[in-house]
Amino acid sequence: MRYLFFLFLMIFTVEMVTAQDAAIESIRAAIELNKQKDYETSILLCNNAITLNPELAVTYFLRGYNNYLLKNYKEAIIDFTKTISKEPDHFEAIYYRAKCRQANGDYIGALKDFNAARELSPSQTTLFMVKGMFSSIFGGASKK
Repeated sequence: MRYLFFLFLMIFTVEMVTAQDAAIESIRAAIELNKQKDYETSILLCNNAITLNPELAVTYFLRGYNNYLLKNYKEAIIDFTKTISKEPDHFEAIYYRAKCRQANGDYIGALKDFNAARELSPSQTTLFMVKGMFSSIFGGASKK
């Protein structure tokens, strides 16, 4: 009986490690596709990684960021919120959720998130906002 328990434990552990490795490989591929601006396929790989390991906050952030770039703001907000629930001090998730809320017309929610981001990292928030202002002034479409 004890032997069966240890055998089950070993098999379960190997399957968990294999699933985590596969999830990490999906995330790496999704990052590369994001860099290549293939946001839709990157989202599909994020979905696969979430199926394999739903505990990795980075996957939700990456899927949210891809949705943000595609202007799927509602989906992005859901993913950024999930990221923040797993990592409450995730600056980028808070900042981009604020931008999504602003784009959706939820100015109160956006202000709360911008303030939360500013409390976490005043200099980084200022840098992101100034970059966005310069980009909009000089004709570029800001992504940060």
